[in-house]
Amino acid sequence: MKTRGEINRILAAYDRTGSYRAAARLAECDHHTVARYVTLRNNGITDITRKPRRRPIDDYRDHLDELVARTAGVISADIAHRQISDMGFAGTARTTRLTVAEAKARYRETSPTSAVT
Repeated sequence: MKTRGEINRILAAYDRTGSYRAAARLAECDHHTVARYVTLRNNGITDITRKPRRRPIDDYRDHLDELVARTAGVISADIAHRQISDMGFAGTARTTRLTVAEAKARYRETSPTSAVT
């Protein structure tokens, strides 16, 4: 997924060169990517960034946030993974670690007295 800045860089490269392949070399991407974004722009679609995809762990995000808050941000991702696995989560421990890290970051932002440093 390209960021807004990358998309603008691709479109600017195409505007300068007028060629998908030349723009792709300048923007360091595939010429099919250039063609896709140019076509979207030419069809009047201004919001050409993709929406985030739904992930299986999204169903457990509230529970993970609650665990982090209840433990003042100290819960281990391994413990959290065991708990949500018991609830039916079939994803990997890596996904849980990343999501717990995000939950801890949100907790630290909203709780000035958090125990996590």
